Amino acid sequence: MSLALISSLALIGFMTGFSKTSIGGIGLVNAALLATILPAKESMGVMLILLIAGDLFAIGIYKKHVEWKMLRSLIWPIIIGIFVGVYFLSRATNDSLKQTIGITVILLKPSLSKSSSSKPRSDDWLYEYGS
Repeated sequence: MSLALISSLALIGFMTGFSKTSIGGIGLVNAALLATILPAKESMGVMLILLIAGDLFAIGIYKKHVEWKMLRSLIWPIIIGIFVGVYFLSRATNDSLKQTIGITVILLKPSLSKSSSSKPRSDDWLYEYGS
């Protein structure tokens, strides 16, 4: 692997972690960038591992503030989503997956612009404590 590839992957990893803490919309950009560096299927696998690792670190660090009831309610939709994703990825080609990623970015961009301009909720504990 070249130094440019390693640097690009490290930057995407950093931006993915950063997007989980502050700028959520950058996650779509990361997925699109990763799909240009790696084959589309492999890039989605790498992105999934990065996102799951970030979630596990966040749960470990903020375990006092985790809403376990909400997480338990998300388990089945997550499992179903993983199986649907595995089925889709087993059928998709790299070109069709790149097109799907591009279409998803274009369709979700307007909703990201709208959500990023909204004010923080008053019950958001991070907002209250100034983090």
